Amino acid sequence: MPDVVIPPKFKMPDFDKYKGTTCPKNHLKMYCQKMEAYSRDEKLLMHFSQESLAGAIITWYTNLEASQICSWKDLMAAFIRQYQYNTDMAPDSMQLQNMCKKEHESFKEYAQRWRDLAAQVAPPMMEREMITMIVDTLPVFYYEKMVGYMSSSFADLVFASERIKVGLRRGKLDYAASASTNNRRSKTGEAKKKEGDTHVVTSVLSWPKSQQTLHNPTYQYSPHQPNYSANVGIPPNPAPIQQRFPTQPQRPPP
Repeated sequence: MPDVVIPPKFKMPDFDKYKGTTCPKNHLKMYCQKMEAYSRDEKLLMHFSQESLAGAIITWYTNLEASQICSWKDLMAAFIRQYQYNTDMAPDSMQLQNMCKKEHESFKEYAQRWRDLAAQVAPPMMEREMITMIVDTLPVFYYEKMVGYMSSSFADLVFASERIKVGLRRGKLDYAASASTNNRRSKTGEAKKKEGDTHVVTSVLSWPKSQQTLHNPTYQYSPHQPNYSANVGIPPNPAPIQQRFPTQPQRPPP
């Protein structure tokens, strides 16, 4: 920026470096806030904007055509246009719901990672909404302990998780017992399902042989019987068995 005049007592603020992965508008807002005392000096704003950039963004900045950037407004428009895709690809609530805690990740680390992503969701989420959503993403053990806990803030939720962690370390909470209970519940559900299937098979076997054949899903075609579908035991609105299989009149003895 030619002819820029730096004030004698100017002290450059500590800028947050933009790396091209976040919203460009938010970065410009933070930059303007730190340069608020010099907001009327466009040349100074344009000159020190490079100090808030990092990596490949500096290459983009230095390759700008000076003839196309005549004002601070032109520079902001070019910057937003170049990195607008970060705004278009911002995370949504569906992405937050699909997150999960890693095996060796502490709850505090996971909550920080989850909250950093939630801060990028637009429109901003309410505190209560974030608390409910992150609890739904927790493993079963943490979920059972925290689903009934009505925390007033996100920080309180993290504090409660730390107490659960301390309880595990001191042996007051048994993670293995909780996992065993969940496995037992799963096995009980499977056993009930098998028991129901067995009851159906037993009931079919107790029918007369003629009805077992008609209701057998593996029924095959026979020239002496109607050709029903192999996947359907009986046709819609079946006729009575006596009509489908009429009994032959008995002949008198010779």
